[in-house]
Amino acid sequence: MSNEEHLTMLKQGLRSWNTWREQFPGIRPDLSGASLHHADLRLFNFPGALLSQANLNGSDLTGANLARANLVGANLGGSILDLADLSGADLRDSDFTGSSGGRLFSRANLRGANFQDVNLSAAKLNGADVCEVNLRGALLSGADFGEANLSRADLRSAYLSQANLAMADLTGANLSTAVASAANFDRARLFRANLTDANFSGASLVWADLVEANLDKTDFSRANLSYVRLAESELRETRLDSCLVNGIRLARLKLEGAKQSNLILAFGDTHPIFLDDLETAQAVSVFLDSANVGKRLGVAFSRLVLILGCFSQEGGTILDSMRRELKRNEYQSVIVDFSNASQRLHRGNLSLLAGLAQFILADVTESKGIAQALVSIVESTPAVPIQPIYKHGSSSWRLNEQMKKYNWVLEPRSYKDGRELEKLIGNVLGGLAKTTTNGLAKKSEIDLPRLENQ
Repeated sequence: MSNEEHLTMLKQGLRSWNTWREQFPGIRPDLSGASLHHADLRLFNFPGALLSQANLNGSDLTGANLARANLVGANLGGSILDLADLSGADLRDSDFTGSSGGRLFSRANLRGANFQDVNLSAAKLNGADVCEVNLRGALLSGADFGEANLSRADLRSAYLSQANLAMADLTGANLSTAVASAANFDRARLFRANLTDANFSGASLVWADLVEANLDKTDFSRANLSYVRLAESELRETRLDSCLVNGIRLARLKLEGAKQSNLILAFGDTHPIFLDDLETAQAVSVFLDSANVGKRLGVAFSRLVLILGCFSQEGGTILDSMRRELKRNEYQSVIVDFSNASQRLHRGNLSLLAGLAQFILADVTESKGIAQALVSIVESTPAVPIQPIYKHGSSSWRLNEQMKKYNWVLEPRSYKDGRELEKLIGNVLGGLAKTTTNGLAKKSEIDLPRLENQ
């Protein structure tokens, strides 16, 4: 039975109650068994209060302080506990019937609270601090733990079927023997979590972190493990049949006795590929992903122009002219600046960039290093059109005999200023456009115009 004096003080309202609590912090309020259904208890201070068997059905406890409160057997059905502080509270055997669809614990502090065997089906705990909470044996089907902090939580034998734990932090959590079939763990952090003998059949763990997790005897059949990270993880006797494993990332796993069969790779609308072990699945996935990336990059590189030159001071203005004209024609530029003689780009990297480019513009006005770079590119990257250019009035640059034999190295052309350079580049692009098929130029067939010096 509740203390009548305490109950009378509570009925005087928020200000009187909280003032009394501040003045007499040593008194432990006894409201056990009190009838407080549908009460407005927002922001009330109940730290350490006795509320066991209290009827709080439909009450609004938003922002209330219930830290270390005794709520054993309390009726909290339909109550609202958003932003409430329930850290260290004892809620064993509490009744949350009728709370489905309610807001419940959104952004609440439940750190260290005891919910053992409590029914929280469909409860809203998204963003809540549930660190070190005891949810052992709790009924959590359909509950929303999205982005909640469940680190080191005790979820042994909890029932999490169809629950949402997307982006939740479950670092060090214990989910052994839990049932999480068809639950959503996308992007969840399960670092060093214990999932021993748990049921994750049909669950979604896309981009989840399972590094150093104990997954011995866990059932992942029909689960979506796409892009899951598994390193130093234990999967002894784990069931992995019929899992989707696109982009799965593995390192140093313990797989003794694991049941691996019908692992599925499925990209877009392509036919699925079935494999029988994770390591092979990872290798094939990397290969297929690389091929898809290559196709996407191929489209981007079809509009790529490599620019070589010295672009300090006045050269920067010339570079702006090049970029402006290329951008106007929907080309992307990659610039290698030779202004600093102490810096060097590895020859292999330069050749790689050249091979990706649709054509090369080389301003040889200043640096001899550019001429040397062109020799390297011509020798290692055949059929990439190269247009050497130089500022009118500077010492003209001539093709050496070795480079003249390559018909994709064009005769050097001079320019007087940025406007003239833009016109020159426009003519080069016009030559490219004439030999473009389906948006992709065939480098070996490009007929670039032989431009006259101005």
